[in-house]
Amino acid sequence: MKKNALFVILIIISRTVCSAQGNKIHSAISNHDRKYYILTLDKGIVFVAKTSPPFDRKKYFYALTKVTLFNNGNDTLKYINMTCSWDEAFITNNRNINIAGWGCDSNFPTVYKIPPHKSVPFDIPFLIARNLAGKKLRVGFYLIKPDKRRSIINDFEIFWRSRKSFSDCLIWSNEVTIPK
Repeated sequence: MKKNALFVILIIISRTVCSAQGNKIHSAISNHDRKYYILTLDKGIVFVAKTSPPFDRKKYFYALTKVTLFNNGNDTLKYINMTCSWDEAFITNNRNINIAGWGCDSNFPTVYKIPPHKSVPFDIPFLIARNLAGKKLRVGFYLIKPDKRRSIINDFEIFWRSRKSFSDCLIWSNEVTIPK
């Protein structure tokens, strides 16, 4: 009897989850957003040697560059990111270029604001394969706007589980060449 009841419960949960996966739980960024919210990658990639984490220096180098999120619109831009691991909202266009994250003790989703015609800089640490020197690099940012109908904690938990479902919130930077 208990096995049958458990089986029925699992079927109900499975159907609920499967039907929910087809529904959007976030708002895509619009063409208007893509026009006014710009991500810029600084052309100056700075190589860092002494402060880098442990890695194979023959295969990789550690670099730092500035990425800036501009609000060129007339309204305040509100977006969700983490208080400490904000780097999780960034990706690169190459699997062999990793954003070097860090540990933190107090990390939770927060709504950030950028006033009209202002910007916010981010210093992004990269771990780059040495054989990519001369190749192109772009950085993407998941611009997740808060929705009063949903919890920002739930939005970010879902984001962490499946970034692919948030591809309609992704904006890309300009392209720069990785120095040799």
